[in-house]
Amino acid sequence: MSYQLTAKINKVGAVIGDIINTIAEGKMITLVKTRNTRNKRIIAEMMNMLLMVMFIPVFAAGAYMVINSEVIYHTDSVIIAFIKGLLRRHDKLAFIVTWVVPVLLGAFVHELAHGNACRACKGGRVYEYGIHIGIIPGFYTAADERGIRGPRARLKKLQIMLAGVEANILLAGISLILSCLIYNLSEIFLTWADINLGLFAINILFFKKLDGQLAIALILGLDERNGDFIKAMNVVRSRRRKKMLLKDGPVGLMKIAACYVFELYNILYPLIIVMNILFIGSIIIGGLPI
Repeated sequence: MSYQLTAKINKVGAVIGDIINTIAEGKMITLVKTRNTRNKRIIAEMMNMLLMVMFIPVFAAGAYMVINSEVIYHTDSVIIAFIKGLLRRHDKLAFIVTWVVPVLLGAFVHELAHGNACRACKGGRVYEYGIHIGIIPGFYTAADERGIRGPRARLKKLQIMLAGVEANILLAGISLILSCLIYNLSEIFLTWADINLGLFAINILFFKKLDGQLAIALILGLDERNGDFIKAMNVVRSRRRKKMLLKDGPVGLMKIAACYVFELYNILYPLIIVMNILFIGSIIIGGLPI
């Protein structure tokens, strides 16, 4: 009995240890592995071009419809009324539809757009899509843009990094349009729009590995893989590096300013982690008001 009890305790301890490691370091779980073919690249090119052309007009149209909602025709039907009544009677289902679904959809489409933009470029490759489980959970895209060459390579890579936030703006615009067309579910779709705008705002920040920081680093010519990005972070603590960058004129001054902004966001990063833990905890314990 003592041996069996000890074995069970060790097993429970191992499970708890795995959970702690997963939370602390994060764990990648592959959802889909994908191959890179010519047909997929052609489709990706069309979808990426459509995203670049449509995300601003669709959002602008949605914002216009919300501001001028009195002149927009509101569709209604028995099915929509039934869905509204069902959500009113089931709080948990309403919470999932109103909050969980748009968060998962927005995060998934965000990563899908990154991969699609990478595959659209000749030399860009996408290997898999999956889930990252950790302190900040979410989806991820395993992509490689190092093979992208040519005079417009930097512009193409910039689109790869910004495609995710473009997709979130597009989803926000679609949600705003639906909030005006489907009157009985307008509050839900307005929440969907708010969530996607929130995902846009978070990802455009200058925290490490987020789209905003990577995009600015690319614009300023700071390549993370070559160590330029890490060297640039040391500018804040090095007068010699500042003097060297100032010789580059306005571009050098912009690099120095960007490095100070990056450093500030790195200081704030632990606070964001704590806030994220509290937010997830509030959902688990009591949920959010709808």
